[in-house]
Amino acid sequence: MLVAGEGVEDRLREGVILATLLSTPQVLPEFMHLLERMRCVAPENDRLRHALIAAETTPEEARAL
Repeated sequence: MLVAGEGVEDRLREGVILATLLSTPQVLPEFMHLLERMRCVAPENDRLRHALIAAETTPEEARAL
């Protein structure tokens, strides 16, 4: 039996959420408030999360974050 390393499930969950938002950007505004509060375990997922937020955020909104 294989045992997953610490945080593997969290990383996978983050990846699925981010991949879904990336592949269906039309729903991103609806979930932006949740994406802004999401905390990522994996640094690469956090960079993608920040990029998605930046792509949908005006400079004024970014300063307020």
